[in-house]
Amino acid sequence: MPLDMKQVLKIGAIAVLGTGLGLGLTWAAMTTGFTFERVDFGAWRAQPQAPASLNDPYMRAFVARNGLAPMGAAEGLAFVAMRDSAGRRLTPACDYRIAGPVPQARAWTISVLGADGGRSHRQENRRGFTSSELVRDFGGGFSIVLAQQARPGNWLPLAAEEDFILLLRLYDTPRALNAATLKETDLPQVMAERCR
Repeated sequence: MPLDMKQVLKIGAIAVLGTGLGLGLTWAAMTTGFTFERVDFGAWRAQPQAPASLNDPYMRAFVARNGLAPMGAAEGLAFVAMRDSAGRRLTPACDYRIAGPVPQARAWTISVLGADGGRSHRQENRRGFTSSELVRDFGGGFSIVLAQQARPGNWLPLAAEEDFILLLRLYDTPRALNAATLKETDLPQVMAERCR
C-alpha cells in the first residue's frame, strides 16, 4: 500500500527530531563530560572512574576533545570546581577565598585554569600552589585568595576578562579507590568575598 503525503511528512519529522536529539545529546556528552560516574561535593566534582571509563566512546571523545590526561586510581584523584560553594558560577568579577580541609594525600596541587580546562592566559604570574609551598596558619590550615589585584599571603591572580575553573589534584591518596565516601566538608570551601 503506497504511503500518502501525510505519512511521509510524519516519518520525515520523526527522522529529523531523532537525528537532532541524538546529535544534541552527543554534543552535550562531549562538551560537559556528562557521565553517571560523576560525584559532586559542594563546589567540587570528580569522576573517579574516568580512566576505567575510557572504554566508553563518549568519555574517550570528551578526554580527546579537551586534551585531558585523567589520573589513574593508583596515581590519585582530581576535582574540578566551576562554581563556588554557594552554587554561583566562578567569574573574574569576584574575589574568592579557598579554605578548609583537604583529604589525606602524599601531596596535592590547586590550580586556576581557563574555562575550557586549558592554561589561563595570564601566565606572567603564579597559576597554582602545591601543598608544600603554601603559607599556613599556626593550626596548619591555609587560605588562598583568588583576585585580579595582588593580596598578601597565598594569592592566585585572575585575568580580568577570562572565565576560569579550579583544579584540585590529590596525589597518592587512599581516597582514590573510594571517592564516593567523601563528604562536602572533606574538601575546601570556595567562597566569594567581593564582586564588582
